[in-house]
Amino acid sequence: MCPDSACVADVIVQHLRACKRVPALRYALPIIIPESNMPVALDIQREVKVVQKVHCHFMTEDTDRAAATQWDYPGSVTTRYNKPEMVRLLIRYMQEKRICFYEDFISVAEGISGVHDVQKEFILELRKFSKVKKDKKLRDGTPVCAPPTYNGKCVGANDDLPMALSIGVFMYRVFMQKEKYAELR
Repeated sequence: MCPDSACVADVIVQHLRACKRVPALRYALPIIIPESNMPVALDIQREVKVVQKVHCHFMTEDTDRAAATQWDYPGSVTTRYNKPEMVRLLIRYMQEKRICFYEDFISVAEGISGVHDVQKEFILELRKFSKVKKDKKLRDGTPVCAPPTYNGKCVGANDDLPMALSIGVFMYRVFMQKEKYAELR
């Protein structure tokens, strides 16, 4: 296992244990949704559930692209096909003021990232979060408009916080609509 996976798993476990100390959350089922195209997603799942024996559930996004790489990794697939929907949901929830920042429950290592104010960092990253359109051609040469891509990396900045919230709102909808999660709701 990669040392980074163990560090991430430790942060997750510490965070879950801190949540369990809150009386209202003592019996809550933690649901973890990593970015599935992160190669260490399986390692993190194994470390949290098997090695550290934390009672939790890792969501896996349904996909019809079984031939795609990493399709069975735990978490959400952040491809250009579902990013537009993620961004649309994020904007909606922000307009409805359904997203708040509570510092004690957002883990950002200040010594590593230099982030002192999570909300300000999110705003900075979101301002660089952009929509990139690329045209492509079919085999016969016919031009078509490809689905847009959303990220902050195209301007050389981080986009981790907007992506984390985008995954959260998208997978919340998946969790509430998919029959396979009915017994967990």
